[in-house]
Amino acid sequence: MFSPTISIIVPVYNVEQYLRRCLDSILAQTFTDWECLLVDDGSPDNSGAICDEYARKDSRFRVFHIENGGVSKARIFAFEKCVGEYVTFIDSDDYITKNAIELMLETCQKYNVELAIFKFIDVYKDRFIPANRSTSGYYDKQQIEKLKSKNYIFDKKTKLPGMVLYLWGKIYKRNILNGFLNCGIDFWYGEDQVILLNVIDQISSFYVSDQYIYYYYHHKNEATNKNFEKIWPAYEKIWEFYYNYDKKDYFSQQLPFRIWQFCKKAVADIARQNKKFSDFKSKINLVYNSEYYKTKVLNNKYFSPNGLINRIMFFMFKHKLSFPLFIIGKIYISIDYK
Repeated sequence: MFSPTISIIVPVYNVEQYLRRCLDSILAQTFTDWECLLVDDGSPDNSGAICDEYARKDSRFRVFHIENGGVSKARIFAFEKCVGEYVTFIDSDDYITKNAIELMLETCQKYNVELAIFKFIDVYKDRFIPANRSTSGYYDKQQIEKLKSKNYIFDKKTKLPGMVLYLWGKIYKRNILNGFLNCGIDFWYGEDQVILLNVIDQISSFYVSDQYIYYYYHHKNEATNKNFEKIWPAYEKIWEFYYNYDKKDYFSQQLPFRIWQFCKKAVADIARQNKKFSDFKSKINLVYNSEYYKTKVLNNKYFSPNGLINRIMFFMFKHKLSFPLFIIGKIYISIDYK
């Protein structure tokens, strides 16, 4: 029986435009002892047929067609069928460097860790932006605790999480994932964050590499660009998870800044998706009227925005000045999304 060193899990849903690029990057790997489990999660487009096409090309691709149940269920389905000693995840609209798997395995073995984390590149159309999150190096229990207390979910310098909070771009010893993929099953968005935190809390060490191996492709169909009425409560749920999970008050100090950063990004995202001011206003009202936002940010005595632009935008949010925010959102679009 074929027993590969590493299992690559790729949930697939409605990505026919990007899927071949992802699968070609797997086929091009310098390390060849892999299996790739493609789980077609009830895709309404030709994604399932493309999966079958690649399985005919190379028997290392294993294809499963299931009823649509979401990314968490697709990953769990694949995990229960994979046989590799190691596991990695790739989103089907993303892709990896040709030496990604080789570097992953070398790092795990060199530093004798059950989890290794790698850097990624944000891809916006023809722009490639290296993302720099966690500081490279070996993390033992003490250093993991320091990371959580300092900037795990928000770093004031970068305005981003200090940890890369996605399952992809990482390699796991298969046994450390047992039972933990189920942690994200009740989350429509942010399930990666729930799973990863639970995994990190049960291992003794991990290693963060300075190698860029993963291309995270941003496009109009990605989850964060969809229905804001659905996205906002999904984010509230993941933020509440952090508040309830944290027994040492680390995350409660970082979260107001994380939430505020999301509110600012939402201005640009909603302005991009809605040409009419009336549509923009109806969606940004979801933030204004959110008791969660009012409690955790607006009326939080521990939170104060830094910098002139932050203070101006916070004033606009506080006084519900939607039209100036709409204009600011349009300006952000011209800078960030051209």
